[in-house]
Amino acid sequence: MKILIIGAGSTAVSISEIIYGDKIFQITGYIGITEENKSKIGKDIFRNFKYLGDKSILKLIDKENASGFVVGIGDRYLRELSYYEVLKSEKIPVEIISKDSKISDNVEIKTGSVIFPNALISHNVTIGENTFIESGVIIEPNCYIGSNCNIEAGSIISGNSVIKKNTTIGKNSVIGSNLIIGKNRIVKPNNFIDSNLEDFERKQVAE
Repeated sequence: MKILIIGAGSTAVSISEIIYGDKIFQITGYIGITEENKSKIGKDIFRNFKYLGDKSILKLIDKENASGFVVGIGDRYLRELSYYEVLKSEKIPVEIISKDSKISDNVEIKTGSVIFPNALISHNVTIGENTFIESGVIIEPNCYIGSNCNIEAGSIISGNSVIKKNTTIGKNSVIGSNLIIGKNRIVKPNNFIDSNLEDFERKQVAE
């Protein structure tokens, strides 16, 4: 399957390395923002895979040249906006899962999500759509990770916990067992959370 990578920065390159190394999909090229067109158009982003233009060209790329996409943008809010915008182009979101991660056979990983190398995901875990699980993350049994989350490198999500949508768990943080971390929360790096966190309300992105 040929896919587009939405984004043209370091996160997009990291995802490209997984795709290229594991031979999961064929990369057609990269879609960025209008402000990047002058400096990046036609230039290589990763190996010989090029920047193609901004999202206005999606309608010009037919299914034969790219039927799928993944959003390679580290900023969670911008990734969410791009994900739903590109869905309207009828491209299919795909999940990118590094072969260097250890994932139990009954884990559910929804479309658009990326599992970076050396993650450990245990029994009966669900990963929502368009979520990033970064390198070295450990997710213990019976956890639910919502859509559009960032679980950053080295974090531990202890058993039977729920991370609601649009939440970031910062690097090297630990979420205790049997907890609910509300939607739109940001847990700063190197924190230990031992109690529930309520939802934080923000303007929702139209799906």
